[in-house]
Amino acid sequence: MSATLITGLVACVLIFWALGAYNRLVRLRAQVARSLQALCSSWQVQAQAVGMRLEQYAQGRETESQWASLDDDAIRWRPLTLSARQFLACLAVLQAKPQQIAALDDLSSVRAARDIFEANWQRLLSAQDDLAGTPVPPDLQVLWAQHEPLALERLRDYNQVVQAYSQAIGQFPAALLAWVFGFGMTGELS
Repeated sequence: MSATLITGLVACVLIFWALGAYNRLVRLRAQVARSLQALCSSWQVQAQAVGMRLEQYAQGRETESQWASLDDDAIRWRPLTLSARQFLACLAVLQAKPQQIAALDDLSSVRAARDIFEANWQRLLSAQDDLAGTPVPPDLQVLWAQHEPLALERLRDYNQVVQAYSQAIGQFPAALLAWVFGFGMTGELS
């Protein structure tokens, strides 16, 4: 009788442990998905604000003197507009799967698009020192500065949650459950 009792207790402990580990993995996966959605929406707002403002300038809706020469210098602004569109398209792919762990390919395309978008922005800022270049207007700089700190904070949050998730599915007993129930790996964004 005692061997049966001990076997039953061991089975109960294993079942409760497995349920606890599974719930932890589910909770961490949901946190990764939520923090990625928050990061994507923050980046999306920033890219849309900059893109819309640039399109307004390019369509000549602005008559301010500092933008009067934009049409003459549109080649300098086109890469930022196009990279904003590309970045938004990559974000849309991630946001189409709200409760799923992002695939590493999707994350690398977002990372590359974000790098191009930021590089074009930095190129414009550095070109404003050039006497022949159109300076970046203050309202566009303010738009960028308003959205960048929140995006960086959400990026840090996302990376921390991904690290916790990766550690959880990398530990031995939980790794077995992660393999059985298909908890996939995801990557950090830089």
